[in-house]
Amino acid sequence: MVISFQDYTDYGYDLISEMAWKRWYIVAYQIVTLQTFNRVNEETLVDGSDLAQRNRWGICELADLLYTNSANLKETASGGAMKSFTNEGYSETFATASLADLQALLAEGIQNTLSIFFESWQLFRGGGSYFAGLEGQNNNL
Repeated sequence: MVISFQDYTDYGYDLISEMAWKRWYIVAYQIVTLQTFNRVNEETLVDGSDLAQRNRWGICELADLLYTNSANLKETASGGAMKSFTNEGYSETFATASLADLQALLAEGIQNTLSIFFESWQLFRGGGSYFAGLEGQNNNL
């Protein structure tokens, strides 16, 4: 595990408990490696660069996002996100947000977090070292 719970708290994060950190770190790390086509990995996270530091913060931010949204998703999936009221003997119950709405917001939050803490060449399949050395060779890239 590249980012320890101590690192997480040293960066100013505090939502996830020490017991739960490993689980949420693994999920966030797997999303990042998947979304960056493994351009962000254990090796690149420890190279000491400013980009590596920003990527480490991004994984912590993503872990926090996943952690906080997991409770909302569970509550909604179990019907807990319902509001009720009674008005002169007439009862009304409605959902505050649908599960699909919350999932869409989570997906948007993940994409926003990735775009803030990771470079575009890390996120797009055609970027990165694939194009290294090919500039000016008229390859119609």
